[in-house]
Amino acid sequence: MKAFVSGLILGAVICFAVMRSIAPNQQLAVTSDPAAIPPPNVAAPLPEAAGVSQGSANASAPRNIEPNRAGKPASSQSAVTSTSACPTVAQRRLSPEDMSEAEASDFCMRLYSLQAKREQEKKDGEPRDTGWADSMEALMRQHIESNMSIRQYSKLQVECRTTFCLLRMEGVDEEARELANKLAQDIANQSWSESIVHRGSGGDSTGEIWRIRHEWFRPMTETERRLWPRRRN
Repeated sequence: MKAFVSGLILGAVICFAVMRSIAPNQQLAVTSDPAAIPPPNVAAPLPEAAGVSQGSANASAPRNIEPNRAGKPASSQSAVTSTSACPTVAQRRLSPEDMSEAEASDFCMRLYSLQAKREQEKKDGEPRDTGWADSMEALMRQHIESNMSIRQYSKLQVECRTTFCLLRMEGVDEEARELANKLAQDIANQSWSESIVHRGSGGDSTGEIWRIRHEWFRPMTETERRLWPRRRN
């Protein structure tokens, strides 16, 4: 009878220890930490019967958790280490010192193109102040056409919206190009152009064909008028 009772106690201790060893594994399987997940096909070791005391069932159970964590393959540990060592996007910084001259030049060109594209999209979406734009376009066109022969240029485009005006011209004669630029810059000196300031100009050529571009800005607030004072040539 005494042997039967001892067998029951020993069996209960072993069953309790196995359940305690399985429960932590199930909990770790749903954790977000890869290091906490036990490797597949690794069975939880049972406590040795010789090391189990009849009166210490609760003290023997935690010993079953440590072999599971210590039994992870070395490859799993190295994988976790390499993953945590990878830099995040927030940690990366762009430094000009890390670029070659060609890379820096390409970066600047890309940045300029992106800025020009955004500015053009903003202009394309700007509404038109019809009363002001119609009058300004007519005055600019008249200023050019009255001082240049139609044979000196092949294209003249003037566009105004609400806060800007653009003038584009094309031609084939270099003297005509110089005259067109001079007339465009002289718009800032006209009495009817007091509401705008010359913002900039540019141009290029393909073979014998030249192209010029001039832009004016229309300040709408007192702050903008201070930032863009009217300049006469």
